[in-house]
Amino acid sequence: YYNEVLKLDPENVLAKHGIEEIANRYALMAEGQIKQFNSEKALQYIDKGLMVSPDHPGLLSLKESETSKIENINEFLTLAKESFDALRLTTPSDTSAYYYYNEVLKLDPENVLAKHGLGEIANRYTLMAERQIKQFDFEEALQNIEKGLMVSPDHTRLLSLKESEIN
Repeated sequence: YYNEVLKLDPENVLAKHGIEEIANRYALMAEGQIKQFNSEKALQYIDKGLMVSPDHPGLLSLKESETSKIENINEFLTLAKESFDALRLTTPSDTSAYYYYNEVLKLDPENVLAKHGLGEIANRYTLMAERQIKQFDFEEALQNIEKGLMVSPDHTRLLSLKESEIN
């Protein structure tokens, strides 16, 4: 409706204000989704708002910010997988899979891939500890149990292994 008015009267203040209000509403809805860590829905609102007002500074800023956040998350997930594959599970402290998955969770606390990755790290430490127990290397097994529990303190199998190692 407002665009039709502007076609007839390009300087119509009410129509310009109406478009601005619609864009502002989309920006508010996007911000609400960002607070809920729902980047996908936030970007949908941002894109809808930019269709209404392509030069809206708030929407442009939100789009840049969310796009950058998603790129960072994807980069951290890639680095985490590379570190995991290279068995840099928890060390070095700033280039380990554990570090990168936690960086993802700082940006998106509900990120399923990062949570799953942390579980996989704990599982890997479990396998290593079990192998070391079979080889009677109890000291090394206990170290790996502790590392795994640092990543996943409630990991059932690691807790069981720790209990059996202590007794």
